[in-house]
Amino acid sequence: MRAQAPVREARSEAVALAKKKTALVHPQDFYWFNRKATYYTVAGTDKKGRHMYVIISPKGQILVTNAKDGISASRAQAIVKKDRQARAIKHVALGVYDKKIAWEVTYTNKNGRLAYDLLTFKNGSLIKSIQNI
Repeated sequence: MRAQAPVREARSEAVALAKKKTALVHPQDFYWFNRKATYYTVAGTDKKGRHMYVIISPKGQILVTNAKDGISASRAQAIVKKDRQARAIKHVALGVYDKKIAWEVTYTNKNGRLAYDLLTFKNGSLIKSIQNI
């Protein structure tokens, strides 16, 4: 249980900041993205029900994007399952990599080894893949 404390704390702080600084009213999901830098993303809706992502940089800068402007977490998973014949999806997170909004999908590959793919949020094209970790 204690191992989850940092995640709960990060989520709580990210949600509070997102609600204070953006139009986010109903937070639904939280993503912890850690590649070249750590980003916290809060997914949810505004008061009109529009789905959005609030991405918070390590320096506290906020990037807001509409969910309709890119692919969903489930679509990112489906792409990896199909293209990589993934056995099991372990983790999905949204953040920023090389100045692009990206989905990170961590999974067990067809060889039974850990792997991850970075896909562009915009259309799901592959940015980077690391296999057999």
